[in-house]
Amino acid sequence: EMFSGSIETYREKVDIVVRSEVYRGCAVSKTNLQKEDIRLAAAQAADEMLTLKGIVASFVIFGNEKKLNISARSYGRVNVQLIMEKIGGGGHLNVAGAQLEGYSLDEARAIVINTVKKMIEEGDI
Repeated sequence: EMFSGSIETYREKVDIVVRSEVYRGCAVSKTNLQKEDIRLAAAQAADEMLTLKGIVASFVIFGNEKKLNISARSYGRVNVQLIMEKIGGGGHLNVAGAQLEGYSLDEARAIVINTVKKMIEEGDI
């Protein structure tokens, strides 16, 4: 059973990766899956998205309208900590996150993209 669980997590990870959208080198994806291993799948997807050509940062949004989580990753060219801090979260240069309450997945995706856009325009990242 442990093996089938890991296969399921892998499927969830792949699904998140292939549904990502790219904005200025930042891959952003979202999932409405509510399974218990979704946190792991989201983190693995964020890591995997960084291996794609031209991607300098990745963001995966998961959860529900009550509480959404954002998992952010980079290899250091983009400081995801600064981006997550603008959204109310934190972390480190390469690994960061945030939580949002009262937003849909699409609204959260727009918040991430708009924050990245604004910070690029202002020269903050």
